[in-house]
Amino acid sequence: SIGNPVVFSVDVFNIGDSDAFDVSINDRWNPEQLELTTGSVGASVARIPAGGKVTHSYVMTPTSAGFLDVRRAAVDYKPCENCQQQLSVSTSINGIRVYETADSTTVGTGSHFREWFIFLTLCFVTVAAPAMNYFNIQKAKAA
Repeated sequence: SIGNPVVFSVDVFNIGDSDAFDVSINDRWNPEQLELTTGSVGASVARIPAGGKVTHSYVMTPTSAGFLDVRRAAVDYKPCENCQQQLSVSTSINGIRVYETADSTTVGTGSHFREWFIFLTLCFVTVAAPAMNYFNIQKAKAA
């Protein structure tokens, strides 16, 4: 919700057969929706070994309600020490919603009356039908 800090983490995997050099991570967010609280949205790593992983984390605070304008993180790297920089982008993240402070305390806490009514009705039917059958059989045996 607005004003509550959120930790963001960017994992960069080197799935190649050789080390990646001069790796630069730049996560991009809409500054009208989020305010950087702790850390930096960018980071640099001298080398990521083949098959290795680097995680960069930082904290941002939402400043407005609604769905976040999520942009892909950019990763620049060199596939070898003397090679040219190459660009890679992260996968997309969709559907991150920021609630008003008052809304966030009631999300998912409704009474769900309809769902409970259907559930209890089905429970009653599955228990009542065999019970009625049982009592009818017992009544017939007694007669």
